[in-house]
Amino acid sequence: MTGRRFTAAEIFVSILAGFSALAAVVVLALWAHSFHRADTLHIPGPGNGSIDVISDEGRLMVGVFMEETGRSIWGRQSSTRLSDLQMDRGRVFVTDLWGWGVSIPHLIWAGAFAIPPIWWIIVVRDRKELQLRLTGGLCRVCGYDLRYSEHRCPECGTEINVAGTILSNARTEAALEPALPPPPLST
Repeated sequence: MTGRRFTAAEIFVSILAGFSALAAVVVLALWAHSFHRADTLHIPGPGNGSIDVISDEGRLMVGVFMEETGRSIWGRQSSTRLSDLQMDRGRVFVTDLWGWGVSIPHLIWAGAFAIPPIWWIIVVRDRKELQLRLTGGLCRVCGYDLRYSEHRCPECGTEINVAGTILSNARTEAALEPALPPPPLST
C-alpha cells in the first residue's frame, strides 16, 4: 500500500513547528532555572564584537557589543554593557556607539515560539484530516462511514455531497473487493 506523499511546504511547516515547540520548552525551562541562578553565554564575533546572552530573574537579555579595546570613538569610551540591564530591572533597552542590548521576559519568548505549533495543530492538521475524511467516504463533520447512506449523515445530519460520496464509495469498495484472478489463457 502506498502512503500519501507530503509536499515540501507541509514538510517545512511540520519541521518548523517541531523546532519551535522545542524552543518554547527550552525557554520555559530557562525561565524556571533563571530564578535560581543567572546563566550567561558569550559568543565572540569575527571582529572585536560579541553576542552576549544572560538569563536572570525571568528575563532573557540579548545584546551585541564591541569588546573593550581601550580605544575611544569621538572621545568617548564604551559605557554600556548587558550587565546594565541585569542590574536595573526597570531598563528594557540599552544602546550606545558600541552596541545594543534588549531585555525581554522568558514568557514572551515562549509565547512567540508557541505560535507555529499552535498554527500547525489548528490549520494544517485539520485540513489534512478533512482531506482524509472526504477521500475515504466519511462524513466531513463527524467522520461517520457514508458508503451506504443516501442524502444525510445518519450520525450528525450533515448533507452528503453526492458526487464526492459516489466517487469515494467507488474507490473504497474497489479497495475492499478481493482481486479477481486473471482470465485463463486461450490457446
